[in-house]
Amino acid sequence: MLFNSDDRVDKEAYYCLACVEHALDGLILDTCAEKPDHLVPVLAAGLAVVLVDRGVRQPPVDSVGVDNAAGMTGLVNHLIGLGHRRIGIITGPRNLSVAAERLAAWRQALAAAGIRPQPAWVAEGDFRFAGGFKAAPRLVEAATTTLTWRHGRARR
Repeated sequence: MLFNSDDRVDKEAYYCLACVEHALDGLILDTCAEKPDHLVPVLAAGLAVVLVDRGVRQPPVDSVGVDNAAGMTGLVNHLIGLGHRRIGIITGPRNLSVAAERLAAWRQALAAAGIRPQPAWVAEGDFRFAGGFKAAPRLVEAATTTLTWRHGRARR
């Protein structure tokens, strides 16, 4: 079965419980919840659960992901190597671990290069095209080279 929660925790919880009701053996989940309490009954029912991309602290669940810090650092360093100094970023929702990791790495990479990150160089998006489109004008106004990251692909 394949489900799409549209980043809605209520839909995600409903689908997780549907997996229990249909007696599935396991669940691979890219959770949208900061603290997915709805996984507790899934785990209690004995389903194997693996999170993809976004790890959580509770409940304890195995996860597989990318090294967001290394990826962002490499991207920023590449742009710096091309001569860019005003590098902007469109983040995802800051309550999500992946967005926080990428933003922290962006700041650290700029600072390591002697560039002081400016608040005007950061715009919050929602990991969707429309959110990036809405956030982009702020970075254009700040005259930045804008860096976004969605589904493992960098865009400039």
